[in-house]
This record gives sequence, structure tokens and C-alpha cells, in this order.
Amino acid sequence: MLKPILSTTILALTLTAHAQFGGIPKPQIEIPIPGLDNLLKGEPPLSTNIKDARIWGWPNFQKVQLSNPTILTDADRNADNLFTLKPGHYRLNLKSFCGKGYTYGPTQGQGYVWGPWKGSKATFLQTLLRAYNAKPEVPQRNVQLLIWSILARVKPQDMSTEAKSALIALVGNDGMNVLKDGAADYMTGKLADELYKRASKELRPLLEYDNKIRGLNQQANATYEDFERLSVLTPPANVKSEIPGGVWNISPKGYMIRYQPSGYSQTEVEVIVPRVASFTRDDSKRVTQVRWDDGMTVDITYSDKPAQDVAGESDLKVNFVSQVKITPAGSTEPIISTKEDYVLTGMPKKKKTETSIKTLHLRLFTATPIQDWLGRVERARDLRDRLETYEEWYDRTQRIERGEEPSEGLFDSNHISDLIGSIFGGTDDRLEQIADTHGRLAEHLSHATGVLDGLPTTSTVDPGEGIATPGAGGHQLILMSSNSF
Repeated sequence: MLKPILSTTILALTLTAHAQFGGIPKPQIEIPIPGLDNLLKGEPPLSTNIKDARIWGWPNFQKVQLSNPTILTDADRNADNLFTLKPGHYRLNLKSFCGKGYTYGPTQGQGYVWGPWKGSKATFLQTLLRAYNAKPEVPQRNVQLLIWSILARVKPQDMSTEAKSALIALVGNDGMNVLKDGAADYMTGKLADELYKRASKELRPLLEYDNKIRGLNQQANATYEDFERLSVLTPPANVKSEIPGGVWNISPKGYMIRYQPSGYSQTEVEVIVPRVASFTRDDSKRVTQVRWDDGMTVDITYSDKPAQDVAGESDLKVNFVSQVKITPAGSTEPIISTKEDYVLTGMPKKKKTETSIKTLHLRLFTATPIQDWLGRVERARDLRDRLETYEEWYDRTQRIERGEEPSEGLFDSNHISDLIGSIFGGTDDRLEQIADTHGRLAEHLSHATGVLDGLPTTSTVDPGEGIATPGAGGHQLILMSSNSF
């Protein structure tokens, strides 16, 4: 591809020749713009957005109150610089990066969800971050400059000294060759004007931003703050987010994760590796006890009333309950209720009409009291719909439908959580234990619907496995390392 200075020189010589031979009409001059096809038509280096997130949070954790997580640091990582964790609740304060320039910084109250890596340089960016996990001595600012340069398609030889040093330190000289593909020159004058003219109104400011980043890389006196001012915009007041802040997500590997950024360079990450429950059932396949390894139990006693059918749901039954007893781990003082209630058993049918992820999200995050059978049946149907949206769960749900795996493992924890919520509500004086019970049941559900097979005792957690994707438009993607502050 021609350098801008060469193109400009050719243009100047052509115009001079026309001036000397005034009788010759001026031809239409085609200005060659290096990399135009890549800039306007090629896939962006990183293209993940909220539409790529399969689930906008995990609503079963909506009412859970968690406290006293285990704090993790670099010393807790394994040989691959990841975290091998037993069931429990963990917190990490990690170094993170802006993954989308010319966007607003993270805003308080804005939700982030788990999104997949997508884009022409997504794999390379993952490789960089894994290398950075192993080499935390590489300055974080240099790595961020490198990421902004990659996103702006800066030619590796044109990168700033700091960005280039990070590239070589993390992946060696091979990285220079990888980044040549799709890179572009810095354009000024007529070249830049022609490029912007060909772009749509929506695309033009992004192309201008990328070009300015390419220009800054060639300025020897450009500072980190110069790059930051271009890349990180001040968010407007009253930001509207499709997703509330602090929502829990489920990783395709079966653990729970949520992101709470403090600016783009530092993110608090919480992880829950599910505690898996065991269920005891009577001859009618009704759950009589839920037990966890630490000794906590939920015991259910049924009344003599016969079970009733649910209209339109051949596999669902309403079973009346006369007593519920929750025994916290290590406690000899159970929480007992003799209030009559009921629990659903079985798996609902699929809904007859498709529900968009967005509508499903809004419905699931609307807290309404569940006071009748139809309300709980609707929640069970919502759960089934939500399971269907995860492509990673397709094989598992097919095995269940073929009868190779019991449906009770998926739905009983949700049915029992509804029962406990109805009986105890917010009036019990031991709300912490009630919240813990809801949390454990939600953890079991996340495990039952995950891609993990069997009952694992540990889970390998990779904070950078997915991208923290914002629910508010115009905001930054957050790329996670496993290096802690």
C-alpha cells in the first residue's frame, strides 16, 4: 500500500503537469486511500456488543444477599495464572482494560454481562492478555496503549515506543507480523477528507478517532493522557442502561460471575463456584430433603391433601406442604414454618410464543409477589425459556428430554426457592439464613444448567474468558486480566 506522502506527491506532480499544458482538460483524479476496504467493510478488531450476550444476567440471584467472600490475589493462581476454586464465594480486584475507544467510561449503576470474544483481532487480544497474566511486570499503561493501537488498526512499525515495547515483551516479534494484516496509515489533508466523505454519518466519528490514534502514535511527545482523552469520554448525566448494575452472570463453564468496574483500568470481580445440593425424594418423587455437604438442610413435610394437576401442564403437579424446616450449617436451631403452602414438581412445557432475550430480561427482573399457582408456573416456564437461549446447554437439555437425565435436577431447586419465598417472605427475623438458602438453591440451579458434567469439587475460573459487556450504549467493553492490584 502507498504511503500518504507518496500519494500526495503523485497528486502534486499531476496537477503541476496540467498547469503547464493549460489546454488539456483536468482528469478526475482517484485518490488512493490505504486500507479503505478494511476500514469500511472489514470486521472490526473487536466487535462484541450487548446483542452478543446470550443472557442479560441471572435473575435467580436477584434476591440473594452475599457477604464475607474469600479475597483472592495473584498468590492464589495456578500454573496457568488462573484460579482453581472449590465451591464458595470469592472476590478479586483485577487490572482491566478499555476494549473500545471513543466511548464512555464505566458508569455507576450500569450493568455489565458476560459476552463472547468477537472480532478480527479477538484471538490475538486474548493471547496478549494471557501473556500479560504471566508477565505482570509489563506496565499496565503500556498494554493499554497497545490495545488502543490494535483497535485503531495502527501499523506495528508506527506504534508508540511504549505500545511497541509491550507488544514485543508479551508476544515477541511475531506480533509485529500478525498486526500487519488490516492495519492502516495515518491520513491527513485530502486523503483524510476523502475517507470521511465516503463514510456514513454514524461511522465518520469512529474513523476520525481511529485516524487520530494513528497520528498520536507517530508523535514522539504524545503522553498517555493524550490517548486517554481521545479514548475515554465523560459519560452524560442520567445514563440509561438496559441492565441494572451488579447483576450476576453464568459462565458457560458453570460458575457465577459479576463485574463492577472502578474506571476502565480496575474491576472488582465476584465469583461463585456452585455448592451442589443432593435431593431426597419419596415414592411420589417429591423432594423431602435438600442437603449440602456442610450439613445445611431443607426438610419438607407434605400434607394429606392429594396433589392437583396444573391446567395445560401434563408434567406439573401442585403438592401441598404442611411444614418446612431449614437447618443452617452448624446450627441446632432450625427455622420452622407450619404455614400451609405448596410446591410444584415436574418440568413445564415450552412456551408457545417466542420471547426475545430483552423482553425476557425485563420480565424476569421485575420483582412481583408470587401468590398463586399460575405465577409459579409462569416462573417455571420462564426458566425453561432461559435455558433454551444458551447454545452451550443444547446437548444437556436434549439429554433431559430423551430421559437420560432427570428433569428434577433442573427445576426442583427453583420450585423450592419459590416455596421458601412464599412461606417466609421478608417477615422472618433470620433473613440472613433465608437469603443463604435462596443463594444455595440458585447455585445448584446454575450448576444443573451449566455444561459441567458430574459433580465437580473445583472449577477453573478465568476472568478473561469473556468480555464484560455494558448494558448502556456508547460505553466501553472491559477486558479482564487475572493480575490483581
